[in-house]
Amino acid sequence: SFLSIPLLTPDSSVTEHYGMYFSTIKRNLSITKIKKQNYFQTGGFIGGLTFFKKDIFIELNGFDEKYPFCIDDYDLSARAYLRGHKIYTLTNCVAYHIKEKNLSRESTLKKLAWKRKYELCGFTRMLLKNYRLKNIIIWFPLAAGWIFIKALKLSMRYRTFKPLLSYAKSVVYFLFDFKDTIYQRRIIQSKRTVKEDLFLKINPPR
Repeated sequence: SFLSIPLLTPDSSVTEHYGMYFSTIKRNLSITKIKKQNYFQTGGFIGGLTFFKKDIFIELNGFDEKYPFCIDDYDLSARAYLRGHKIYTLTNCVAYHIKEKNLSRESTLKKLAWKRKYELCGFTRMLLKNYRLKNIIIWFPLAAGWIFIKALKLSMRYRTFKPLLSYAKSVVYFLFDFKDTIYQRRIIQSKRTVKEDLFLKINPPR
């Protein structure tokens, strides 16, 4: 029901953007290796490189627009699997992501801090809405801890507390919207047609 293509930067032949996976850390693969399989199933689609039927998008109620980052693609992918849909990556074409060059340290840090502000609240909202209770117990502390470690590493790398402060803001957003998150969970879980959280069982291509 959803179809993505790999995403690369113009100066690289390897990428980790060949699909999203909920229960494993992806590793970089060369586009040559990726293309050895014409297509493969993924846990989630790449956010800006997705093809789908409009009626399916409407059936799933579209994107969750609560936060501007770290919820759209993961959340809609999980909801798609709960309603019996599947997601694939097609490899006979690729897209290139042209990034801004020569950003100052301050500009780079500002962008990173902005993303960290929504990473915890966005990902954990997705998790609480879509996962079965037994999987929430396993994955919630792991996700929150991993996101904290990433923020800590950024703070150490740039020698500033800004990423950690952004993490703290994300915790506040999560708590503030907790009631609405649980309300959305009741709706999603009442409409799911698949018993298991299948998106957690899909691994990257070997």
